[in-house]
Amino acid sequence: MSRPPHDLAPAFSTPDFQENLYAHYRGFLKETPVFRTSDGVVYVTRHADCADLLGDDRFKRNAPGGGCPFGPRKANPLPLEAMIEKWVIFMDPPRHALVRKAFAAPFTQKNIARAEPFIHRRCQELLGGLPRQGRTEFLRSFAFPLPIMVIAELIGIPDVDLRQFYVWSADLAKALDRADEAGFVQGSEVAIALTDYFTALVRDARTLPEHTLIRMLVDDPGLALTPAELVAGLVFMLMSGHETTKNLIACGLLTLARRPALLAELKATPALIPAAVEEMLRFDSPVQKMSRWTHAASTFGDYQVKAGTLMTAMIGAANRDPSVFPDPDSFDLTRPKNRHLAFGVGQHFCLGSMLARLEGRAALEAFLPLIRELAPAHHVWRTHSSLRSLDELELETTWS
Repeated sequence: MSRPPHDLAPAFSTPDFQENLYAHYRGFLKETPVFRTSDGVVYVTRHADCADLLGDDRFKRNAPGGGCPFGPRKANPLPLEAMIEKWVIFMDPPRHALVRKAFAAPFTQKNIARAEPFIHRRCQELLGGLPRQGRTEFLRSFAFPLPIMVIAELIGIPDVDLRQFYVWSADLAKALDRADEAGFVQGSEVAIALTDYFTALVRDARTLPEHTLIRMLVDDPGLALTPAELVAGLVFMLMSGHETTKNLIACGLLTLARRPALLAELKATPALIPAAVEEMLRFDSPVQKMSRWTHAASTFGDYQVKAGTLMTAMIGAANRDPSVFPDPDSFDLTRPKNRHLAFGVGQHFCLGSMLARLEGRAALEAFLPLIRELAPAHHVWRTHSSLRSLDELELETTWS
């Protein structure tokens, strides 16, 4: 017998919720696996329901009747709202497939392999510049800059502009994580600045190396993108290529600091690092929420959801679902069939998943030989909850 979702008012955007995130998720999974908040959004938390919502083509990125990803289309959208409508992650077929194909070039196995020496070199440079005693701030000094350096190299952004991109990327991430009117207003100034920057870079694309994304796009005679889609897509590549990997590295380091035995095991057996990265993706998923619209009445287990509903898959909860992951709150390097949803599922599966895994492995491979002991010192979670993101991360370090 079908029933409506539970009505809840979770305090998502509070320090307590973020600090005790997985205790809240345990409660949702046990008591209210499908719930609706006061703004009408329906959340699903079970692994099966999240995989269904994200992987079934019946559920769309855009609202019925042509609305935008977050609601009815405005007559005069803010610059950031207009930009994200052109991001591939918010597109439905058939346009989605064409735009995704255009931006897939940097993420082939060949191009990722070409980038690997650069990634390892940047890891060594960043870690080599850190102080070798006491407390170390790892977010701003390592986890934050590394992914920007990597995605900038792939896109074709000159090194001299990296410092400005640190600011733009952080501001844009915070605006998007809010996903409300205030966030879109806040982020629109950044959207305008990035549009101007990439428009100029595309205009001068012939001066860039042939392996960069911008050069490959401009040289493609069959490119099916509009100029606005091209520029907006480059902003999305910057954002998605940086923010999620930053979260993977920072949360992974905090996980290691809290588990001395895990640190020791990985130092003793580096072959376990790939498994550790997969478990980090499950254990503290960089992306916590992904949304879709229902275009027809749908069921999730015995819960009925109406057509025209904005729904959110709670990835972090799904990756702690005990029906799929035995002892889900334990960090297990030997976990078999780690079917986490950190990169999504279906046609919107993350283009950069191979690159993110490589950066996570490279970061650990560079970091572990340098550290003898590690302990938490101070951290601050970002209080908006679409991303599992730290704003500060200090660790007590004893270097080898």
